[in-house]
Amino acid sequence: HLHGAGFAVFHGSQHGYGLQQRRTVITSDHLGPVVIVRDRAPSAVPGQDEFTLRWHSPTPWTGSGPGWSSTGLSVHAIRHETATVAHLGDARLPGEYGHAEYAPLSSLVLTNTTGSFDTVLRPPAPGGPAPQVEVTGELLVLREEAAEVTVAEQWVAYRSADGAAPRALLGWAVQQVQWAELALRATSPVDLTWESEGTAFTAVVTCPQRCTLTLGDSGADLHLDGIELERGREHPGEVVLPYAGTWAVTGRHG
Repeated sequence: HLHGAGFAVFHGSQHGYGLQQRRTVITSDHLGPVVIVRDRAPSAVPGQDEFTLRWHSPTPWTGSGPGWSSTGLSVHAIRHETATVAHLGDARLPGEYGHAEYAPLSSLVLTNTTGSFDTVLRPPAPGGPAPQVEVTGELLVLREEAAEVTVAEQWVAYRSADGAAPRALLGWAVQQVQWAELALRATSPVDLTWESEGTAFTAVVTCPQRCTLTLGDSGADLHLDGIELERGREHPGEVVLPYAGTWAVTGRHG
Protein backbone atom coordinates (compact mmCIF):
# COMPACT_ATOMS: atom_id res chain seq x y z
CA HIS A 1 0.00 0.00 0.00
CA LEU A 2 1.28 3.50 -0.79
CA HIS A 3 -0.12 6.97 -1.26
CA GLY A 4 0.96 10.31 -2.66
CA ALA A 5 0.31 12.78 -5.50
CA GLY A 6 -3.42 12.68 -4.67
CA PHE A 7 -3.67 8.88 -5.05
CA ALA A 8 -3.83 5.85 -2.78
CA VAL A 9 -2.90 2.41 -4.16
CA PHE A 10 -3.18 -1.11 -2.79
CA HIS A 11 -1.41 -3.82 -4.78
CA GLY A 12 -1.66 -7.48 -3.79
CA SER A 13 -1.21 -10.93 -5.31
CA GLN A 14 -1.97 -14.55 -4.58
CA HIS A 15 -1.23 -17.98 -6.05
CA GLY A 16 -4.27 -20.16 -6.55
CA TYR A 17 -4.11 -23.51 -8.33
CA GLY A 18 -0.56 -22.67 -9.39
CA LEU A 19 -1.58 -19.43 -11.13
CA GLN A 20 -0.57 -15.99 -9.88
CA GLN A 21 -3.37 -13.43 -9.74
CA ARG A 22 -2.86 -9.74 -8.99
CA ARG A 23 -5.24 -7.00 -7.90
CA THR A 24 -4.55 -3.27 -7.83
CA VAL A 25 -7.05 -0.91 -6.16
CA ILE A 26 -6.71 2.84 -6.78
CA THR A 27 -8.52 5.83 -5.31
CA SER A 28 -8.00 9.41 -6.43
CA ASP A 29 -8.57 12.81 -4.87
CA HIS A 30 -8.68 14.20 -8.41
CA LEU A 31 -11.85 12.34 -9.46
CA GLY A 32 -13.95 12.34 -6.30
CA PRO A 33 -15.52 9.09 -5.01
CA VAL A 34 -14.18 6.70 -7.65
CA VAL A 35 -12.49 3.32 -7.10
CA ILE A 36 -10.49 1.73 -9.93
CA VAL A 37 -9.84 -2.03 -9.69
CA ARG A 38 -7.44 -3.86 -12.02
CA ASP A 39 -7.25 -7.66 -11.97
CA ARG A 40 -4.50 -9.52 -13.80
CA ALA A 41 -3.32 -13.12 -14.26
CA PRO A 42 0.11 -12.50 -15.83
CA SER A 43 0.97 -16.13 -16.59
CA ALA A 44 -2.45 -17.07 -18.01
CA VAL A 45 -2.52 -18.51 -21.52
CA PRO A 46 -5.41 -16.75 -23.33
CA GLY A 47 -8.11 -19.22 -24.28
CA GLN A 48 -6.88 -21.98 -21.98
CA ASP A 49 -8.91 -21.19 -18.84
CA GLU A 50 -12.04 -19.22 -17.99
CA PHE A 51 -11.79 -16.48 -15.36
CA THR A 52 -14.75 -15.08 -13.42
CA LEU A 53 -15.09 -11.76 -11.62
CA ARG A 54 -18.18 -11.16 -9.48
CA TRP A 55 -19.52 -7.91 -8.06
CA HIS A 56 -22.27 -8.38 -5.46
CA SER A 57 -25.09 -6.00 -4.56
CA PRO A 58 -28.09 -6.17 -2.20
CA THR A 59 -30.26 -4.82 -5.04
CA PRO A 60 -30.58 -6.12 -8.62
CA TRP A 61 -28.06 -5.12 -11.29
CA THR A 62 -29.29 -3.57 -14.52
CA GLY A 63 -27.39 -2.64 -17.65
CA SER A 64 -25.46 -4.12 -20.55
CA GLY A 65 -22.02 -4.03 -22.15
CA PRO A 66 -19.62 -1.99 -20.00
CA GLY A 67 -22.27 -0.06 -18.03
CA TRP A 68 -24.09 -1.56 -15.02
CA SER A 69 -25.78 -0.13 -11.96
CA SER A 70 -27.56 -1.06 -8.76
CA THR A 71 -28.93 1.15 -6.01
CA GLY A 72 -26.26 3.73 -5.16
CA LEU A 73 -23.52 2.18 -7.30
CA SER A 74 -22.47 2.36 -10.95
CA VAL A 75 -19.94 0.03 -12.55
CA HIS A 76 -17.99 0.49 -15.78
CA ALA A 77 -16.48 -2.91 -16.65
CA ILE A 78 -13.80 -3.47 -19.28
CA ARG A 79 -12.01 -6.46 -20.85
CA HIS A 80 -14.72 -9.02 -20.07
CA GLU A 81 -16.14 -11.29 -22.76
CA THR A 82 -19.51 -12.09 -21.17
CA ALA A 83 -21.62 -10.34 -18.53
CA THR A 84 -24.64 -11.83 -16.78
CA VAL A 85 -26.66 -11.19 -13.64
CA ALA A 86 -27.20 -14.16 -11.34
CA HIS A 87 -28.72 -14.98 -7.97
CA LEU A 88 -26.09 -17.14 -6.28
CA GLY A 89 -27.73 -17.30 -2.87
CA ASP A 90 -28.68 -15.27 0.16
CA ALA A 91 -26.36 -13.22 2.34
CA ARG A 92 -26.55 -11.19 5.51
CA LEU A 93 -27.07 -7.61 4.42
CA PRO A 94 -26.09 -4.78 6.76
CA GLY A 95 -29.05 -2.93 8.20
CA GLU A 96 -29.43 -0.85 11.32
CA TYR A 97 -26.63 -1.08 13.87
CA GLY A 98 -26.22 -4.64 15.11
CA HIS A 99 -28.83 -5.99 12.71
CA ALA A 100 -28.30 -7.93 9.46
CA GLU A 101 -31.02 -10.07 7.94
CA TYR A 102 -30.51 -12.71 5.26
CA ALA A 103 -31.72 -11.54 1.85
CA PRO A 104 -31.11 -12.34 -1.83
CA LEU A 105 -27.81 -11.12 -3.25
CA SER A 106 -27.57 -9.98 -6.87
CA SER A 107 -24.27 -10.82 -8.59
CA LEU A 108 -22.83 -9.20 -11.71
CA VAL A 109 -20.79 -12.05 -13.22
CA LEU A 110 -18.04 -11.14 -15.70
CA THR A 111 -15.98 -13.77 -17.51
CA ASN A 112 -13.09 -13.95 -19.97
CA THR A 113 -10.19 -16.22 -20.92
CA THR A 114 -7.35 -13.75 -20.22
CA GLY A 115 -7.68 -13.07 -16.49
CA SER A 116 -7.50 -9.31 -17.10
CA PHE A 117 -10.39 -7.15 -15.88
CA ASP A 118 -10.65 -3.38 -15.33
CA THR A 119 -13.54 -2.04 -13.24
CA VAL A 120 -14.46 1.54 -12.33
CA LEU A 121 -16.82 1.79 -9.34
CA ARG A 122 -18.54 5.05 -8.40
CA PRO A 123 -21.81 6.41 -7.07
CA PRO A 124 -24.25 7.57 -9.75
CA ALA A 125 -23.22 10.99 -11.05
CA PRO A 126 -25.66 13.52 -9.50
CA GLY A 127 -26.89 15.81 -12.26
CA GLY A 128 -23.80 15.44 -14.42
CA PRO A 129 -22.08 13.10 -16.85
CA ALA A 130 -20.06 10.12 -15.66
CA PRO A 131 -16.32 10.12 -16.38
CA GLN A 132 -15.41 9.04 -19.90
CA VAL A 133 -13.43 5.80 -19.86
CA GLU A 134 -11.00 4.94 -22.65
CA VAL A 135 -8.63 2.01 -23.11
CA THR A 136 -5.44 2.07 -25.20
CA GLY A 137 -3.48 -1.13 -24.80
CA GLU A 138 -2.77 -1.44 -21.09
CA LEU A 139 -3.53 2.25 -20.43
CA LEU A 140 -6.86 3.12 -18.84
CA VAL A 141 -7.83 6.80 -19.10
CA LEU A 142 -10.65 8.47 -17.13
CA ARG A 143 -11.70 11.94 -18.25
CA GLU A 144 -13.93 14.48 -16.55
CA GLU A 145 -14.58 18.07 -17.55
CA ALA A 146 -11.57 19.36 -15.60
CA ALA A 147 -9.42 16.28 -14.92
CA GLU A 148 -7.74 13.38 -16.69
CA VAL A 149 -6.37 10.33 -14.86
CA THR A 150 -4.22 7.73 -16.64
CA VAL A 151 -3.73 4.27 -15.12
CA ALA A 152 -0.85 2.04 -16.24
CA GLU A 153 0.32 -1.32 -14.89
CA GLN A 154 2.70 0.27 -12.36
CA TRP A 155 1.74 3.93 -12.14
CA VAL A 156 -1.21 6.31 -12.09
CA ALA A 157 -1.09 9.97 -13.12
CA TYR A 158 -3.20 13.12 -13.12
CA ARG A 159 -3.31 16.27 -15.20
CA SER A 160 -6.00 18.84 -15.85
CA ALA A 161 -8.03 18.53 -19.02
CA ASP A 162 -6.42 21.69 -20.43
CA GLY A 163 -2.91 20.70 -19.30
CA ALA A 164 -2.42 23.97 -17.42
CA ALA A 165 -2.69 22.82 -13.80
CA PRO A 166 -0.02 20.88 -11.86
CA ARG A 167 0.70 17.30 -12.92
CA ALA A 168 1.13 14.41 -10.50
CA LEU A 169 2.14 10.74 -10.72
CA LEU A 170 2.41 7.83 -8.29
CA GLY A 171 4.43 4.76 -9.29
CA TRP A 172 5.18 1.46 -7.56
CA ALA A 173 8.18 -0.78 -8.33
CA VAL A 174 8.85 1.19 -11.52
CA GLN A 175 12.08 1.22 -13.51
CA GLN A 176 10.87 3.23 -16.49
CA VAL A 177 8.12 5.85 -16.80
CA GLN A 178 7.32 7.95 -19.86
CA TRP A 179 4.42 10.35 -19.31
CA ALA A 180 3.93 14.06 -20.05
CA GLU A 181 7.36 15.67 -19.51
CA LEU A 182 8.53 12.90 -17.16
CA ALA A 183 11.06 10.49 -18.70
CA LEU A 184 12.48 8.40 -15.87
CA ARG A 185 14.72 5.34 -15.84
CA ALA A 186 16.08 3.63 -12.72
CA THR A 187 18.67 0.88 -12.30
CA SER A 188 16.43 -0.90 -9.75
CA PRO A 189 12.68 -0.82 -9.02
CA VAL A 190 11.61 2.27 -7.06
CA ASP A 191 8.43 3.74 -5.59
CA LEU A 192 7.87 7.23 -6.93
CA THR A 193 5.79 10.29 -6.16
CA TRP A 194 6.27 12.97 -8.82
CA GLU A 195 4.64 16.41 -8.91
CA SER A 196 5.26 19.16 -11.42
CA GLU A 197 4.06 22.71 -11.97
CA GLY A 198 5.34 24.70 -14.90
CA THR A 199 8.91 23.54 -15.44
CA ALA A 200 9.62 22.81 -11.75
CA PHE A 201 9.23 19.30 -10.36
CA THR A 202 9.65 17.34 -7.13
CA ALA A 203 10.23 13.58 -7.15
CA VAL A 204 10.16 11.57 -3.92
CA VAL A 205 11.85 8.23 -4.58
CA THR A 206 12.09 5.17 -2.33
CA CYS A 207 14.76 2.67 -3.41
CA PRO A 208 15.73 -0.71 -1.89
CA GLN A 209 19.45 -0.23 -2.57
CA ARG A 210 21.93 2.13 -4.21
CA CYS A 211 20.31 3.29 -7.41
CA THR A 212 20.92 5.62 -10.34
CA LEU A 213 18.04 7.67 -11.77
CA THR A 214 18.02 9.19 -15.23
CA LEU A 215 15.54 12.06 -15.53
CA GLY A 216 15.64 12.77 -19.26
CA ASP A 217 16.71 16.35 -19.93
CA SER A 218 16.03 17.46 -16.35
CA GLY A 219 19.54 18.69 -15.74
CA ALA A 220 18.81 22.21 -14.54
CA ASP A 221 18.88 23.16 -10.84
CA LEU A 222 18.92 19.55 -9.62
CA HIS A 223 18.95 19.09 -5.85
CA LEU A 224 19.08 15.87 -3.83
CA ASP A 225 17.54 16.25 -0.36
CA GLY A 226 18.09 20.00 -0.68
CA ILE A 227 21.76 19.73 -1.68
CA GLU A 228 22.56 21.22 -5.07
CA LEU A 229 24.18 18.75 -7.44
CA GLU A 230 27.34 19.75 -9.20
CA ARG A 231 26.91 21.52 -12.51
CA GLY A 232 28.73 20.41 -15.62
CA ARG A 233 28.56 16.70 -14.83
CA GLU A 234 29.09 14.23 -17.67
CA HIS A 235 25.46 13.07 -17.43
CA PRO A 236 23.47 16.11 -16.17
CA GLY A 237 20.15 14.22 -15.97
CA GLU A 238 21.52 11.45 -13.73
CA VAL A 239 21.09 11.32 -9.97
CA VAL A 240 22.78 8.69 -7.79
CA LEU A 241 20.83 7.64 -4.70
CA PRO A 242 23.75 6.34 -2.61
CA TYR A 243 21.88 3.84 -0.41
CA ALA A 244 18.44 2.42 0.37
CA GLY A 245 15.87 4.90 1.64
CA THR A 246 13.58 7.72 0.58
CA TRP A 247 15.06 10.66 -1.30
CA ALA A 248 13.70 13.97 -2.59
CA VAL A 249 14.90 15.17 -5.99
CA THR A 250 13.94 18.63 -7.22
CA GLY A 251 14.78 20.38 -10.45
CA ARG A 252 13.47 21.80 -13.70
CA HIS A 253 12.56 20.22 -17.01
CA GLY A 254 14.31 21.38 -20.14
